[in-house]
Amino acid sequence: TDLEPDEAPVVLVVGSETETGQVVLRKLITSGYPCVELKSGSADELLGKQGKEGTTFVTAVAQTTDFPGTRGNVMQGQKRFLANVPDSLYDAVSGVDKLVICDCDEPQENQGEVVGNVLRAWQLYRQDFAEYQRAFNGKVQIFNFKRSTDFELWDLERQYPSDMCYGVQRAGWTRNEKGLALFLGQFFEAYGQCTLRSPKLKLNFSRFGGILVGVYNAAVKNKFSWFLRTSDFERTRVQYEFEFECEATTWNYVRMPFNAFKAVRTDGVPLPDDVVPEMELRREDVVQMGVVYRTNGEERIYEGDRMNYFSLAIDFVKAFRAQKEPQVVYV
Repeated sequence: TDLEPDEAPVVLVVGSETETGQVVLRKLITSGYPCVELKSGSADELLGKQGKEGTTFVTAVAQTTDFPGTRGNVMQGQKRFLANVPDSLYDAVSGVDKLVICDCDEPQENQGEVVGNVLRAWQLYRQDFAEYQRAFNGKVQIFNFKRSTDFELWDLERQYPSDMCYGVQRAGWTRNEKGLALFLGQFFEAYGQCTLRSPKLKLNFSRFGGILVGVYNAAVKNKFSWFLRTSDFERTRVQYEFEFECEATTWNYVRMPFNAFKAVRTDGVPLPDDVVPEMELRREDVVQMGVVYRTNGEERIYEGDRMNYFSLAIDFVKAFRAQKEPQVVYV
């Protein structure tokens, strides 16, 4: 296989101690897959994951049977109660993309119970962290705005007036009292555009299917456009945009497939219909990204006399890829 490290899914192997399991594990490792070898342990044993130097897999010892324990999780401010899943088993499946269950040799004691508990723990983890078992998985984190280094890399487009920033406005890229990164501002006329952008980078998204962003709209229901720029941007003044609408006072997790980005002029003016099909996004040639807010001639009043006010908290930017292979393989 020619899998790249960022592309290869992480595989958990159940039953790796069997003869077939050893063959499967060796084959996966030599094919470039990062693997987790699951071994059953009791509550009295040393549980957890341990890596072996010079290998591409880790061994996870977890309590897989006979557990009365529970686990409570706090996700996005809401407490979920995960019954009958011990921490060691939940942690063993964390970060795993696929399962291989080896059960074709001599019957193993409590194998059915082990498999059932592993699947339940993995389903709970996937529900919490991996888009509710959808066909794609946020794989690579590009920016995490909780980190000061990532926050400071981004800035407003300050060439004013220009095709990237126009209209009488007041805007900022700051943090609120909770530490959230905020893109916010206000326009004082009906037509205007404000742009927040990343630094210039070299991003090769050829092996990925799209971008996932976590944002919170602290103002009225507004439309934003996420944009990607390629290396010929300075010459063409064309960028590729995905428009999304954010409900007010709500966290939004926006999935943006690369094939849904459309070529537009930087100032938001649509290109001629006969030109757009010829200008497909070259995902291997992305050099910059960001988000833009345009008023488009509308006058929205927010809390008193604040016209066309916007406030968008941005938590993270990730790249996701399609998962076309089976997620569970039973051998």
